[in-house]
Amino acid sequence: MVFKVYSDGSGMTGGPAGIGFVAYVDGELLLKGNRAVARATNHQAELRAAVFALGSIPEGQDVELLSDSKYVVDGYNTYLPKWRERGWPDSGVGSVVNRALWKQLIVAAKRHRDVRFRWTKGHDGTEGNEHAHRLATQARRVPRASSGSTSS
Repeated sequence: MVFKVYSDGSGMTGGPAGIGFVAYVDGELLLKGNRAVARATNHQAELRAAVFALGSIPEGQDVELLSDSKYVVDGYNTYLPKWRERGWPDSGVGSVVNRALWKQLIVAAKRHRDVRFRWTKGHDGTEGNEHAHRLATQARRVPRASSGSTSS
């Protein structure tokens, strides 16, 4: 059984943001959730959405996480191993922006047997991506960041 998960963040430069995800198994929607975030850039919202999605799925799963954020997908697949190898550089060339969120993503991914990150084109009609986007946008419009939901 593989969870096919679409995550999305909807953020402005340091303003209100929203995160959302949908999770399918064998083409059937099993889980979805969204949450408002008081302040986040779009990159931060995208990272938080992936963390939220992985944390919402039952532990020990095989997960294919699809995101329209190349920042998240390339960061996880390509740059994260290099950052960890170099001791998380925090200044100069190659410094790691959003280091705390990347570390949260590592912890969330470790909850599962296997996690593969894959990029998907955004806003091209892919139902999972569109659904996650709608949930994130809806959450961004919530007046306070303490609200959120996860449902099955």
